[in-house]
Amino acid sequence: MIFHRLPTVMLILASLIAGSITAYAYQDQGVRKPKLIKRAKRPSFQERDWKGIYFENMFHEGLVGERPVPSLTSPATSVAQATPDTPDPTTVPGTSGTFAWSTFIGNTIIENEVKSLQQKLLVDITTPGRFKSDYGKVHQSYSMLSMLFAIIVEYDADVRWKEMAPLAQPAFARAAANSRVGSLQAYNNAKLQKDNLTELVRGGGFGDNQKPVDSVEWETAVKRSPIMVQLEESLAALKPHLANKTEFTRNNEAVLHGASLVAAMGQVLCKPDMEDADEEDYAVYAEAMSTAAGQVAEGCQTNNYDLAAKGFNLVEQSCSNCHDEWR
Repeated sequence: MIFHRLPTVMLILASLIAGSITAYAYQDQGVRKPKLIKRAKRPSFQERDWKGIYFENMFHEGLVGERPVPSLTSPATSVAQATPDTPDPTTVPGTSGTFAWSTFIGNTIIENEVKSLQQKLLVDITTPGRFKSDYGKVHQSYSMLSMLFAIIVEYDADVRWKEMAPLAQPAFARAAANSRVGSLQAYNNAKLQKDNLTELVRGGGFGDNQKPVDSVEWETAVKRSPIMVQLEESLAALKPHLANKTEFTRNNEAVLHGASLVAAMGQVLCKPDMEDADEEDYAVYAEAMSTAAGQVAEGCQTNNYDLAAKGFNLVEQSCSNCHDEWR
């Protein structure tokens, strides 16, 4: 009886399946497929298409009239606005290629800063792999070394490494330029100059076979960007030491070191051929920062916290005013 009904059951199931497939087919015919949207092609522009839209030089083409004179209560303002007949107080009479750097930074502070950078390079230049990730730090250190040895070349008093400075300064400038990338060639040059510096600090010579410079070319000696990085680091380190008189007294030597560096860097920014050094307002701000940092250093030397704190406030003020206009 069971085998007799099986064909009938199979026939019914086949009919149901066929009906379901047909129903789905009709349903699919009723659904409208979405239309394909063609996107516009990315436009291409030629260099001539941009002319007339943006200024080639905003300061020379976009500004009209004289700039307002910045208001900053600092002795540097009067120095920067001195008449051409007024002698430059930083020039050493009867000398060639010499600048009164000792007014801004002591020879011991230069020596200590060079030694500190040498220790940093020992850590940052170890293997090509490490250099590939830390070459930015190496670039910063060599930029500061080039700046410091440029100062040594022009230094108006006895300072260590003065005889070797005309050879070391351009070597460090090249190492700084090469260290803007993490290549193996840059690593090899950075390692070579690290070894030369280590030997120099130990009291030996400087084993670079390049020609020494006769005078400093500040345009190639150091760029503004590394100076700004060092300024930010120096001010950040100084701020907690000047929070109150107790911290100031406890960290007097560190404050003197940092303030002297800031004062020297302010003078470097005003050097001929440095970026924007020919802009009067920019030079005023840099001079004001340098003078105010000198006031901090004077406060350290005389143990006068109020003088140092006031000077630091003027440093921050000059930096803030400069950034508002030039950043």
